[in-house]
This record gives sequence, structure tokens and C-alpha cells, in this order.
Amino acid sequence: MRYLRFLLILPVFVVSACQDSAPSAPPHEPGQLVSSTQTTQYSYQQLRTVAALLGFDDFTAILNHDVRVYRIVYRTSYRGDVTEASGLLFVPQNVQGGAPLVSLQHGTTFRK
Repeated sequence: MRYLRFLLILPVFVVSACQDSAPSAPPHEPGQLVSSTQTTQYSYQQLRTVAALLGFDDFTAILNHDVRVYRIVYRTSYRGDVTEASGLLFVPQNVQGGAPLVSLQHGTTFRK
């Protein structure tokens, strides 16, 4: 339960050694990356401090890498129409041999 709570509060999307070997999607089709921008970077010391302040002392020992944060915008489909969506990628730096991927999603909620 603490682990899940930690992941919900401090989501770290680990992406390492990624290569896109597939051809690019044609314009205006789902799956096309529109943009990616580095927004910030956190040191592992900052991550450990946040984890400790939130009461997740058990996780401070496994936070050993700085993390770069990227905002991505991509095309997807909604009810048959192509639209743009966005998300964040948290990429650990200087990871040897790859790292596991953690992915969290939240659907958009509309109010009438």
C-alpha cells in the first residue's frame, strides 16, 4: 500500500535505452509524437528529501539517480477523431543495464 501511494504521489516513468525503429506515423494520425520538451531535472538528493518529507523513508535508499522530466505532446484518437494529448516522462540518468518501466495513467474527466 505504501509503495502504491508513493507511486501515485511521486510518479517516476522510467525510460532508458529507447530507440524508435518504427517509421514515423503520417501527420494527423494517432501515435505521432508532436513535441517533447525537457521541463526540469531533479537530483537524487531532492527526490530522497521529498520521499522522506512524505513519510516514505523506506524508498530513500532506492532513489539513486538524477531524473530529467520531459513534457510530451502526442496525437491520439477520441471517439473517432484525432486529438492531441500530453503527458510527462521521468527519465533516470546514468542507469547501467536498463531499468524497469512504471506507467500511471489518468483518464480525462469532462463535466457538462
